[in-house]
Amino acid sequence: MSGTLAFQSNSNNAWIFNGNNGNLNYNNNRYNANGARVFRDSCLADWERYQSAPIPLSVLYIWYGIAKRGKRRTLVQLRFEADYPEHLRDDLWWAMNGPIYVPLPSRGFVLDYPTPREVIHPEMRDRIPQTIWCETIRPFAEKKMDPASYSCRVGRGALAAVQQLIHLYKVESEGGKYPCRFISIDQKSFFLHIWRPMVVDMFGKMIDEAFADNEVKRDWMHWMCRILYLSEPAEGFIRDCPIEKWGLLPPHKIAANLPPLTGVEIGNLDAQLAGNVVSAVYLAIFREYGYVTFVHYTDDVKLVLREDRVEQFNQIFLPELRRREAEYGLELNEKKHYNQPTEHGVTAFGYFIKTVPGTDGGVLVYPSKRVVNNCRLRIARYMTRMDDLYYRLKNKEHFRDTLNSYYGIFRHCEAYDLRKEIVQEILASPWGDLFEQVDDYKYFRIVKRFTTRAHKAYKNKQLRHFIYNYGQTITTAAA
Repeated sequence: MSGTLAFQSNSNNAWIFNGNNGNLNYNNNRYNANGARVFRDSCLADWERYQSAPIPLSVLYIWYGIAKRGKRRTLVQLRFEADYPEHLRDDLWWAMNGPIYVPLPSRGFVLDYPTPREVIHPEMRDRIPQTIWCETIRPFAEKKMDPASYSCRVGRGALAAVQQLIHLYKVESEGGKYPCRFISIDQKSFFLHIWRPMVVDMFGKMIDEAFADNEVKRDWMHWMCRILYLSEPAEGFIRDCPIEKWGLLPPHKIAANLPPLTGVEIGNLDAQLAGNVVSAVYLAIFREYGYVTFVHYTDDVKLVLREDRVEQFNQIFLPELRRREAEYGLELNEKKHYNQPTEHGVTAFGYFIKTVPGTDGGVLVYPSKRVVNNCRLRIARYMTRMDDLYYRLKNKEHFRDTLNSYYGIFRHCEAYDLRKEIVQEILASPWGDLFEQVDDYKYFRIVKRFTTRAHKAYKNKQLRHFIYNYGQTITTAAA
């Protein structure tokens, strides 16, 4: 296709490669700041129509750039990327503004660890409308969410949830003066129990309030909400792993066995947003009964209660919570419900938290067994081919990023000995030629001479040497 395959991020963008003649354009200011030439050159006749729609074509191009974050180089993204201008202009834009958009069949696979579960995720084409809708409604949905909810919210990660739980313990125990208990409440197959028409009603009220002055945007948001939550993309989904894997799952964890309009697909962007909005409903029950020392993460609620309040919680509140949740189609997972003294510890949000008796609210935080086991498994995969030099050079960045990802968790825990042990294991192996530990076992980095920058500098030096010698050879031959 003719045109310049480059997005104009500002009106004076220079050093843009021109695909028509192979030259660089300097001080190119003939196109506005939100245009993409590949679209303009191919559809100038209909450009006014493309730009006047509820979702302009140039804006759809920007949303695609946002939607593929975290998905680059995945199979679904690469398939879409091969012909993305045609996909966006000739398919998705018309479908979304028609409006005739219908999601494609999703893709699914089964995870084996830590417990078998089904994951259904959309094609890249459908991830774009999900991104547009979710990011548009998110600021208004945030106002309705419970302040104690820490799942998939900006600035509220697992570490923040742990810190809040420790703070609540110190408040409830008055600095360790009174004995307390950790209470854990978990939802049974939370995402698969969500009643989708209820989600549409909840978001419908938000949309009416948020876009009261913009009728076109309001109608489009209502329509897209119904498409996202009431369609059935899981029907006839494409399996990305052998069908035998589904035999490992209990029937209630398979989307195909659910009643109509029940359950949201875990891999969809709108699933977590729906989960947080639905969670606000049953978390309000806790506050209604005066239980405010809790932290919520996805489908998991951790409470801190004094010993003298636990019996009332078990005898009066829990039966009422079960009854009220049943009205929303939710159910407590009795196997994961427990309460125990704080000094025995609790596994929460990827960490293990326990208090220290005899101290003024002293708390110890360790990485959970699951996180440590996951780290060991990842390391073992790279160590199995550690004698292959080409494999080490090719995968050094991936291995470094994997290690630093887990060390980001370990640095906030009582895990100095674990960090030291892993460092010594890796540095004693052939990987030790490529890595070095930094700042007392806090993270890894690649040895300077093996970095990508050093490799490129070496290649450039070889190229310059070749060009120089080639010129000398030609000069000698001519003489």
